Amino acid sequence: MAEDIEGPKGWVVTLKAWTDGPDDEWRYVCVGELKQLLAALERAEEVEKALPDDLRAKGWTVAVHNDYRQHGLHRTFWLLTNKESGSFLKGEGMTDAVALDQIRAALEGSDG
Repeated sequence: MAEDIEGPKGWVVTLKAWTDGPDDEWRYVCVGELKQLLAALERAEEVEKALPDDLRAKGWTVAVHNDYRQHGLHRTFWLLTNKESGSFLKGEGMTDAVALDQIRAALEGSDG
């Protein structure tokens, strides 16, 4: 017997049961903890998108990162340079993840 626990982004964890004692009672463990783990994984994924570590690993350097307010709204700006290619990319948005995803998309469009 198994129970599927659906988490964020459609992730599913299958929790298998085991028997405990002569009466073959099914026990499920840590359902709440598994749900918390799935939520933590989703948060970690969002945090990772807000960091430029993957871009640095591809040879890009953060030249400018600026947080500011425009018309009362928080904005962030990133400018990355690549010494090897002599090129630069910028991203701007309401969050670091949005701005850095613009840079990632530009890189994907140019094949890295």
